Amino acid sequence: MPTKSQLPYFFLGLATAVVFGLKLGYLPLIFEEPRRALVSLEMILSGNYVVPRINGFEYYNKPPLYNWILIRLFKLFGTSEWVVRLPTYLSLFAIAGINYRFFKSRIGQETALTSSFFFLLSGHVLFYFSFIGEIDITYSLIVYGQALVFLYFHDKEKLWVMFGWSYALMTIGFMTKGIPSIAFQGLTIIGFALYYRKWVYVIHPANFVFLTASLLCIFGYFQLYSTHSDPVPYFAQLINESSKRTSLNFSQVLISPFKVLLEFLKITFPWCLLGIPLLLRRNRQAHSNIWITYGMLFVIVNSWLYLLSPGTRDRYLYMFLPFIYNALAYYLVPVLSKNPGLFKKGTIGFSVLLSALFFYLSIDLGVPIMWPIFFTIGFIIVIIVYLKSKISAIMALFALMLVGRLAYDAIVFPNRKSNLKEVSAKDISNEIIREIGDDQLFFYTTLLSKENSVPILGSIVAPQIERLPYDLSFYVSRVTGKKVSATHELTKGKWYVSLKDKLDANQMVILEFRLKKKDWVLFKK
Repeated sequence: MPTKSQLPYFFLGLATAVVFGLKLGYLPLIFEEPRRALVSLEMILSGNYVVPRINGFEYYNKPPLYNWILIRLFKLFGTSEWVVRLPTYLSLFAIAGINYRFFKSRIGQETALTSSFFFLLSGHVLFYFSFIGEIDITYSLIVYGQALVFLYFHDKEKLWVMFGWSYALMTIGFMTKGIPSIAFQGLTIIGFALYYRKWVYVIHPANFVFLTASLLCIFGYFQLYSTHSDPVPYFAQLINESSKRTSLNFSQVLISPFKVLLEFLKITFPWCLLGIPLLLRRNRQAHSNIWITYGMLFVIVNSWLYLLSPGTRDRYLYMFLPFIYNALAYYLVPVLSKNPGLFKKGTIGFSVLLSALFFYLSIDLGVPIMWPIFFTIGFIIVIIVYLKSKISAIMALFALMLVGRLAYDAIVFPNRKSNLKEVSAKDISNEIIREIGDDQLFFYTTLLSKENSVPILGSIVAPQIERLPYDLSFYVSRVTGKKVSATHELTKGKWYVSLKDKLDANQMVILEFRLKKKDWVLFKK
């Protein structure tokens, strides 16, 4: 049971779990969600759980572990949108929970709680990742676990266990997102060996034993894959995926660190603003802590790859955030305990800013004025409780952010749903199903090839198809129970969806629709 001092955080955590769950299935599949869902659904429909495919063609961009997770959830709960997003939902709370449990005895209970809620209630999580089912948060959980076991056993100087667990999680990470997990492991080993002058890390027998074991596991998967399809194009594309966002252009590399730092500021907003008082030496009152050093060393030795990569996206950086938030909370909490009124004006000003923002959004979106009034009352209640009780400014800011998410749900979500192009894909799928009944649907498209140049292997050519609307394929397949396969040949009596400009003028069209800014048609040969 939570203690009296923990109760506010306990109820805040429950409220966060409920609020995140309210709109989990509200939007249709968007961004990368249809791709992940369709690959998983096609594995179920084909009965082949080794070779990821999309529209019937091999999907080379990612290994299959995340698809296996979705497959298990599909079989347990069905294929609704909220199920596609469940791994992200669970991973967010897993990262926050693990961070608290691991660090509460190492950096202080209140500090660990504050850090964990910094992670959960940042603007980027609240207004994006808490209702999106992409691979990156689940992958961040795996890398975060890989880092923690390394740090824990490094501190205890148990090298066999350290290498064993970290390589095991590296293997899981590889099977989720490919080669970046190997880079994380290698850079962490080298970075800690250099910083702590532990050269034994590089040459220790455990390093070679578990590296070999990990590579054998990965080789075993590709060996199994080879019994179904050629693994060479698959491996070549994984290498290409890990390197395609890098650049040899000097000006791009020079600008990249500034862009990545801006991405860090964006995904840590508004909590990054709380670090401003720490720029003053008199406010940095906490003593150094070895676990803060460990965490920030992990960030430094691994993040330079992203800093020098012009293609870095904000979602690639989440595995670093718990360590960054730990450092922020560690130095911030003592300052607030000695000066509780430090953020009083800022907290009140933030509530006014939130209220003004949602009034503006209501007017802009044509939402009834009662909604911003209602949530402004909520902001006022939070500020009154803050001023009249002993809760900290940070707790008040957490509550304001959560009320802000509820306001977003009521004011912005309905408009966002009605204007999403993905809504039309779901609606169009229903129209298509009414026409084709129980028949199988095909995509009539152009067969292409893709070439990847890989060291030693040379030039690798693999078949590829034009980018198709994966959301339409998913929504049709989940109802009909049949794959929507792509083809460049037409067979009499079959149903096809095609770009309008690819269709013979004499072919009778059953349905015309616009999707992804392109004109499509449904026809029966």
